[in-house]
Amino acid sequence: MAFEKKELSEKFIQWLWNNQFLNLPLATTTGVRIEILSPGIPNQEDGPDFKHAIIKFDNRLTQGDVEVHRLSNDWNLHHHEIDPKYNNVLLHVVWKYNSQDILTQSGRILPTLELLKFSKKSISKLLKDYNEKLHLEGKERCPYVSFKTLTDILEAQGINRFNERKQKFKKLIKIYEMEQAIYIGIMESLGYAKNKAPFVELARLAPISKLRYLSLRNPRDKRVEIIKISLLGVADLLSEEFQREWGKIKKEFKKTMRKELWQFFKVRPPGFPEKRIEGISYFLKDVIDKGFSDFLSSHNMEEIENRIAQGGISKFCARTTILNVCLPVLAILYEGSADEQEVLQIYRNYKRLPENSRTRKMSKILCWNKKMAIRNKRNNCEIYYQGMIHIFHHYCHTKQCTDCPIKKEQLDIL
Repeated sequence: MAFEKKELSEKFIQWLWNNQFLNLPLATTTGVRIEILSPGIPNQEDGPDFKHAIIKFDNRLTQGDVEVHRLSNDWNLHHHEIDPKYNNVLLHVVWKYNSQDILTQSGRILPTLELLKFSKKSISKLLKDYNEKLHLEGKERCPYVSFKTLTDILEAQGINRFNERKQKFKKLIKIYEMEQAIYIGIMESLGYAKNKAPFVELARLAPISKLRYLSLRNPRDKRVEIIKISLLGVADLLSEEFQREWGKIKKEFKKTMRKELWQFFKVRPPGFPEKRIEGISYFLKDVIDKGFSDFLSSHNMEEIENRIAQGGISKFCARTTILNVCLPVLAILYEGSADEQEVLQIYRNYKRLPENSRTRKMSKILCWNKKMAIRNKRNNCEIYYQGMIHIFHHYCHTKQCTDCPIKKEQLDIL
């Protein structure tokens, strides 16, 4: 088993399960015969790895989810036993079984399939096939790319993505009014993909108006602590140290959250929800008097970035928040004026952020290499990468190549 630690990644085991490279018949670790009618659909969101699997257990037909791990005790290491999103899992698929009974959050014992016992090919052959697949995927290229028009297309799509954000905030403003809409946007930005929904829920249950009310009743040097205790208390993430203070203000909030709603798996410690909440409390204290609108319209981007990046909030997180929240909101505040064009110009020239999985994938597909990016200074701006993300969501991810502006531009040239 020399391969286990270094090469048997969870992605590899997911690939093995999805392609069903298994010798039949199959049985769980307790000896229950199973038949896989469908391995399920790979899940791109939070939750189990495969959705809508169809499996027979001793001729009993079931439909639900499948979770894949390298080792069976990873289930508890990843805290799935307290996460209700995994209550619909039918089967725990692992390479090697090394633990006792696995339980869902609802208390159900989960059957386990150990792939090691049913692998159709040798592990070395499987790894070779898998690595060849990755190599071929890495060579994926869009056949319609024209380098003469690519930068113009990406810039236009980057503007489309910016306008989509404006429309999103306009809808939020209609529902919540301006201050709460901005607050929701900032909190959502803190959560990234893993904790986006819980942060929005926290903003709803602990609205900015309530934080302002509680904060202004206290001296300035106590306001950060009051905001922090309020948010962590509502989020059910408050340490024992502040429980007494929380008891004094808990009645101000109608409802609180459950700790298990927060995701910690594959989240780096600086991104843990309680760290983000503690950090953003400093920025909220700074804007609590005048409000977000006045603050954003009276400060430049560097000042806003420095105010957000307090209490452990990283510069990257601050810059992402400016891009996704502050600039679209300012464009709405200045809509129809010359200042709106100035905001748009800031967006056009915004220095690029670190790559993520989507921009890395799209850079390969579009052959957007470092030479392309530095051909002139403008090509290294974030707007082009925002354009990539827009194309990914609207065309690549949904396989809508026919409607993609890259293909349309190529057809126009021809």
